[in-house]
Amino acid sequence: MKGWTNWRKENYKFFARELAGEDKKKKLLDLGAGPCQFAKVFKQFSYTGVDSDPYPDVVVADLTKELPFGAGTFDIVTASNVLEHMPNPENLLKEIQKVLSPRGIVVGTVPFIALPHQEPRDYFRYTHHGLRHLLSAAGFSNIEVTPIGFPLMPKFSFLPKILRRRVQNLYMRFSPSITLSHCEGYGFKATK
Repeated sequence: MKGWTNWRKENYKFFARELAGEDKKKKLLDLGAGPCQFAKVFKQFSYTGVDSDPYPDVVVADLTKELPFGAGTFDIVTASNVLEHMPNPENLLKEIQKVLSPRGIVVGTVPFIALPHQEPRDYFRYTHHGLRHLLSAAGFSNIEVTPIGFPLMPKFSFLPKILRRRVQNLYMRFSPSITLSHCEGYGFKATK
């Protein structure tokens, strides 16, 4: 985790927490795998990584098109910061539905407060309402949306760690609970 941004660390913790109770014999598809920074969590399962760019041990596929896997192939699909890069995220969610086994789960994260990244393929920022709508429209159920990260940290990342903590403590004093609209982004989990 050394050198990771706060957002990346919070994503890692979210996936570790959400996947902790899952049977390690399950098949996991990691969409947008890249160099698989979350290998410690994801590779506990029967792992397949997919990315539009070539990386070692990753299937190369265009995530805007049909996924190269049969129906019901995977028990878990992860998408760490992927949906915002899809020009038509509804299509990817339908593909996830297709490759998931019955009662399979999708677990993902998306930024809410973030500068554009991986341009020009950075299309959206989602609210918790938007995520619920997209997942529901794609046929998912048991939808959970969780706020991730502290909202002011990206703006104060230039400050020394001790001052960032003081800013965070001051914020928490006047806003005791980080709500669904006061976060860096969201984690989501849903069932097929």
